[in-house]
Amino acid sequence: MVQYYVATKRILNLQEYKDSKMVFIPISFGSELPTSLLISTALKDSKRVVVPAVRGKNMLLQEITPQTTFHKAAFGILEPDDGKIIEEMPDFTLLPGLAFSSLGFRIGYGGGYYDRFLVDYKGISVGVCMPGFKTCVIPEKWDCPADIMIFL
Repeated sequence: MVQYYVATKRILNLQEYKDSKMVFIPISFGSELPTSLLISTALKDSKRVVVPAVRGKNMLLQEITPQTTFHKAAFGILEPDDGKIIEEMPDFTLLPGLAFSSLGFRIGYGGGYYDRFLVDYKGISVGVCMPGFKTCVIPEKWDCPADIMIFL
């Protein structure tokens, strides 16, 4: 549990986070970094917070507020009940991942949602690698590494 707090604190201390106006933070799933504290802190910091919503092979961005309620959607991941779909791109994105390489390449759940998202993304992407989840990843031609990596 201490590791999760340390990871969250390191993210919140990044100048790129402090300078951001809109943050994209996935709702944690499985063994990923728990993001509830990060999301609630971003909302308290008056950041616009968006979370992913999967529609077929597309990942959409839904804006949330402290009053947003959620339901289990595809893969059992929580999504907003009535989140507003936005077209704008966030300036800060936390990348989920099962494991990361030292160069910031990630292993996800295989849907390719974040790979497609990152192709045209111009903001800062951050990956957090929990202890024991650093691995060698041979990137595919469509893989995009995180701009910033935090290793615990």
